[in-house]
Amino acid sequence: MFFVKFFFNNLFSFIFHFLFGNFSGLILSNFSLNLILHDSFYVIGHFHYILSISIVYFFLSTFYFYYPFLFQELYFNEIYSIFSFKILFFSSCLTFSPMHSLGILGFPRRVFYFSFFYFKCFWFSNLGFEGFLFWFLNQILVI
Repeated sequence: MFFVKFFFNNLFSFIFHFLFGNFSGLILSNFSLNLILHDSFYVIGHFHYILSISIVYFFLSTFYFYYPFLFQELYFNEIYSIFSFKILFFSSCLTFSPMHSLGILGFPRRVFYFSFFYFKCFWFSNLGFEGFLFWFLNQILVI
């Protein structure tokens, strides 16, 4: 029962992130907005929502669903698995959502040095990445 519940949690989070990335793609399909947002962090946030985190959720949900069938063992720590899911969900939202805000504010894609005006959003994005590192260490404990 746990595996099916966890599989659907991962699947719904995949759908949430994929739809959020698709809505940002609809904004980028507008020609006048695309001229403004083309070389900004908005495009990076859009691609990361669509390509990276959606695919990670899809692979994790299939791994948790098919692992018992392939290896004939039902050993997953439920507490670690749900904790790992929550860490991944919140850290991915915390990492990639400020990228959209930074892009709307005019933060360029390729920078070496940026002003202090963008520091708060960029700091939240880096804080979410630290959550990804914590999630990776937690995945080792789950398996």
